[in-house]
Amino acid sequence: MSGPKPAEPDDPMALVGVPVPAEVEVWREMAYVFAEEFARLGYDEPRLLALFRSPFYAGLHRAWRALGEAEVGAIVAECVHVWRPCSLSPSGGEGQGDGEAPPALDPHPDPLPEREREQRRG
Repeated sequence: MSGPKPAEPDDPMALVGVPVPAEVEVWREMAYVFAEEFARLGYDEPRLLALFRSPFYAGLHRAWRALGEAEVGAIVAECVHVWRPCSLSPSGGEGQGDGEAPPALDPHPDPLPEREREQRRG
């Protein structure tokens, strides 16, 4: 078995995206996947709909253009309702969250507990 092929001067060095035509049902499924993913990250309806409306998020925006505001809004509402954060009720049972979004996730969380961080500083 040989190793990797060496680079040649005419090899393409950039990723190139190619649009692929899709039926409306495909965009509906994609909208559900996008909405579920962001809802599970704690996005609320207005914030998630803003992503769909933004051309910066090409996949979400294309689904929004294919399906329309009303259908995407219904998908987002359903996903946010299903995937909203749960909390424990005072009685000890599981209940739905209080309607507030969880704090933003830190992309670089500090793995050390506060006490250990202070011990290392001092």
